[in-house]
Amino acid sequence: MKNLSLLFTSLFIASISFSQITIEAEDLTAVFSDGNTTNVYYDYAEQTVDIGEPGGGNVFDFSGLTFDETFVQTGLSPENTLYGVDFSEANICFRTVFETTEFTFTSFHYYVNDQGFDLSGIVTEISGFSDAEFEYYSPVLRDISYPLNFGTEWESSSTRTPIQGGDVGSIEQLEIAYFVDAFGTLILPDGTSEDALRIRISTNSSQEGNYVDYQYLTLSGASVLLECADENPSNSGEVAIVSAGFNGPLMTLGTTNPFQEGYGLEANYPNPFSNQTRLNYQLPDKSDVEIIIFDLTGKQVEHLRLGNQNPGSHSFLLDGTNLSSGLYIATLKTDTYNGSIKLSKTAE
Repeated sequence: MKNLSLLFTSLFIASISFSQITIEAEDLTAVFSDGNTTNVYYDYAEQTVDIGEPGGGNVFDFSGLTFDETFVQTGLSPENTLYGVDFSEANICFRTVFETTEFTFTSFHYYVNDQGFDLSGIVTEISGFSDAEFEYYSPVLRDISYPLNFGTEWESSSTRTPIQGGDVGSIEQLEIAYFVDAFGTLILPDGTSEDALRIRISTNSSQEGNYVDYQYLTLSGASVLLECADENPSNSGEVAIVSAGFNGPLMTLGTTNPFQEGYGLEANYPNPFSNQTRLNYQLPDKSDVEIIIFDLTGKQVEHLRLGNQNPGSHSFLLDGTNLSSGLYIATLKTDTYNGSIKLSKTAE
């Protein structure tokens, strides 16, 4: 059995691609196209992970990461958003939504995507509060420098000014150094793998002090972000982290607005549920329909292909008897829409 295990491991390693990739402006333009969406997962538990080694030939294996918070991220045209006029220079925007039992947090990130992927500002809404918080970055903060490949290195300095209801908050000075120091195959928490670049991000903040992140980027938009516990962590092997984030590829869904009124996936009932729960959804056009269930690690646990369906109201009874108790994400996928809701499965 030991020899068989070694054989399977060898076959797996031999099948992994170690090619270096280059990320250009047009790649992120495609990733954040209007309507593209994905789930973003975060966990704030301290743990130890293997970050890989400087150079090439790495296998960045994060298949063991688990997460306890889920966000929904969607690419939008800046000019079609409520706050686009405040960031008229931006040509990319993505919206991130996070729901708790008490509040819904919605943030809009505005970027200028040209010579680099430059953060212009962030607007955050909290349900129940009338005034959104605006964060302005001056000059823009360069998160990515093009072309991005192994060996790319740059620095970015910016002043972050938060304003809410006309009141200016605590101003933050940022000095950030970026270095693409490694590349290889990234094994994501959902078990899929892609070629990726590793960026070491060293931040000096007037508010937060010094800290280091490692970000792993792919051409599809899938990524992993790790915040290290130490101010100057090792660049290889196992390091302690205080948070981890992961998102899969942003799915290309065309330019149809997936959030138009009366269109999409509604809250399931009952929720929580012990055995079965009903999912209701609306289709504006005839479309192929799939329902995909993920656990909070991002692992796919069910993939239901419901065929081609006519416009109108539809309902599907989900059998969860084979699911363990816990939280899940149900995603409705059609030709022009991808939306998600959270399910809570209880013990019988």
